[in-house]
Order: sequence, then C-alpha cells, then structure tokens
Amino acid sequence: MRKMDKRIDDFIKQELKQTVKNLEPSQQLFFNIKNQIKLQEENVMKKNLFASKKLKAAVVVGALCVMSFTCYAAMKITGYTSHSYREWDSIPTAEEVQKKVDFTPKFVEEFSNGFVFDSASVGAVSGVDSDFNKVTAEHKQVSFDYKRGEETIGITNREVSDEIGDDYSDFDETVDLDGIEGHYNKQAYKFFPPDVTPSDEDIEAQKAGALEISYGSSEIEEMNIQSLFWEEDGIVYEMTALGADIDKEGLMQMAKEVISK
Repeated sequence: MRKMDKRIDDFIKQELKQTVKNLEPSQQLFFNIKNQIKLQEENVMKKNLFASKKLKAAVVVGALCVMSFTCYAAMKITGYTSHSYREWDSIPTAEEVQKKVDFTPKFVEEFSNGFVFDSASVGAVSGVDSDFNKVTAEHKQVSFDYKRGEETIGITNREVSDEIGDDYSDFDETVDLDGIEGHYNKQAYKFFPPDVTPSDEDIEAQKAGALEISYGSSEIEEMNIQSLFWEEDGIVYEMTALGADIDKEGLMQMAKEVISK
C-alpha cells in the first residue's frame, strides 16, 4: 500500500508542478473524478489489497482530470490525464486558437437556447499506465465554457489521434447530427465528501449501472451528467452538460449549430 501511495503522490506532485500556474480544472471535472478513483481502486484490487475510496480524492479534484477514452494494451495505457489553464475571458479569434493549439475547431459565441460564451482554456491530454507514468506524447486541446445563469455546458476539442482513441461502445445512443455521427450518454452521479460512506441502496444502484458514485465534494450532491461526442474534419468535439436543464435534443441542436458554423 505504501509503495502505491508513493507512486500516486509522486504523480500528483509532477502534475502540480506542471500545471499550478493559472490552473483551471476542466469543465468535465465531475465526469472525470470517477475515472481517476476507479483506476486507483482497480490497481489496489489487482494486488489483493483493501483501499479506501477516500484515496487522494481531494488532491485529484483540484489537480487532475482523467479522460474516459479507449485503452490500448500495446501501449499499456490504462487512463488519461489532462491539465488546462484559462486563456480567454472574451471570445477568441480562430487565429488566436490556432496559435495556441495548432488546430482550429469550430466554435460559436452564443447559442440559440441562451447559452453564451463565458471563458476558454487551453491545455493538453496524455495517456498514463497503471503506475501513472506518461506513455504518450501530450496532445493539445482547447475547451470553451458556456453559461446560462448558473448552468454550464463545455465543449472540449482536440485533434483525432491513434494514440488517444475514442470508444463510444458504452454510450447510450448513436445520433444523427445533420449527417455527422454523434454519440450521446446520460449518467446519474452522486458525489460524496471523502469521509461519508454511501448507503447500501446507493451501492446497489451503482452495481446495477443506474448510478455512479464519486468522491471529493464538500457535501452530498446528485447530478445528471450528459455527454455528446462527434468528429469532424479530424477534430473531436466533446460536449458535457453538468446538471444543466437541457435534454438530448437540446444538446443535439447546440452541436448542429457548431457544425453549421
């Protein structure tokens, strides 16, 4: 256990050194906490050890985002980590985005349903192995956050890559975005403080796939998280709605407005 904890500590320290300046957690934070903790728990189980789900949760919440993409066994990728920092508080130009990330995704300033541009961040994502060592190069990404009152929807973009593959097999539904294939998923989440134990009912719901349990929040919180992915012209678009009052059709309409840009 001590050796595993030291590896996790070293990994977190390395990431903090790289990203502490202007650090801003991704808008996918809640979605990605679950994957980080699940990865740690799986490593413990493989060694027949017993671990608490409290493991490093508070630090992970503040510093790390692990992406839920395909794992390539040949490269020993078991998870993904990303870091980003806030770059723009007003809508950037295509040229400004290109200069920062070397590609130019489509993006809009305002959607017809009232979500408007709030900020944009730049960063990178890379693959890690079971010991949290980076095993791929960093791939640049840019994220656009949109607000409607207290509601938030984010769109993260990166270039399609063989190293960073996407697996949509677990998504709820494949949808048509005006001729472009999209992948939609909706999942109920329940977030707990590190020192709170879920009820037996919550655990059974998780086993049944009706609920995902995650840790690191200051209070118990329930939220539906929706995701919509699509690819166009060599760029991946990942739209994430954190508890926003919007349904699948609303997200699809937003995606179509980006695609028609």
